Amino acid sequence: MISPAIRKRLLMFPITVFFVCTVVFFVIHLVPGDPAALMLGESAEPGDIEALRSQLGLDRPLGAQYTSYLVGLLRLDLGRSIWTKEPVLDRILDRYPATMELALFAMVFAVVFAIPIGILSAMKPNSLIDRLAMFLSVLGVSIPNFFLGLVLIVVFSVELDLLPVSGRGGIEHIILPAVTLGLGMSAILARMTRSQMIEALASDYVRTARAKGLSEFTVITKHALRNALTPVVTILGLQMGALLTGAIITETIFSYEGIGSLMIQSIARRDYPQVQACVLVIAISYVLANLFADLTYRALDPRIRL
Repeated sequence: MISPAIRKRLLMFPITVFFVCTVVFFVIHLVPGDPAALMLGESAEPGDIEALRSQLGLDRPLGAQYTSYLVGLLRLDLGRSIWTKEPVLDRILDRYPATMELALFAMVFAVVFAIPIGILSAMKPNSLIDRLAMFLSVLGVSIPNFFLGLVLIVVFSVELDLLPVSGRGGIEHIILPAVTLGLGMSAILARMTRSQMIEALASDYVRTARAKGLSEFTVITKHALRNALTPVVTILGLQMGALLTGAIITETIFSYEGIGSLMIQSIARRDYPQVQACVLVIAISYVLANLFADLTYRALDPRIRL
């Protein structure tokens, strides 16, 4: 049975999508630049530009364009690209798996890297391991994606020639983009895991488990870690949106053919339907990721009632 809170989230979903669509539509139309002029070039005649604007429907009032856009959304029609004339939905479906693949690899890297570090730091607070781990986490949060990506390219692609510089192919193509995208998230998760584990290890139920003679591994994994992971899952849900937005920069640096690089190209071309579709898909993915995180709470801690 669906809880009232989940029902409320599901009812808020279309309102959120409508708000995102509205804001993106008007913001992208306020960006300086004429798609028709960009398509025809600087030497184009004014008459040719106006004819192309009429052909593309850009000469219509903004309110009429907005109404047509909303009607198309209700029909699940995202329109056609101004530049390629292809259905926007087709290009989204072609690029979306690449972005989700990158986001999931980055999340796996962040979780596998951060949670063990957080546990080790909590078990030995203020030790050399703890201080080193916290220093690395601060460093990971501080380094911007675009700088880290360039450093990784220089070291692992140019100097060591171990990994490809750009493109999408096998597993070797996704390692550098995933590390670039996931490092900042791993730093946040490591600090959160450490703080929650320190609190859990000092709790009564952990002392009781140790008094029963359970092994330290069982105490850590079955008792302390499970309770400490609940707020970490919250961070994971929130950071999924950061991964999707961070993918815009990361995909551009590594020429990775996902939604992020597609959106950058579309913004440069003032391809309104394509930009609107890209932002809409990212927003929907973010909302669904947070909803999934909420549902995961119940599995981790049965005491929680959504």
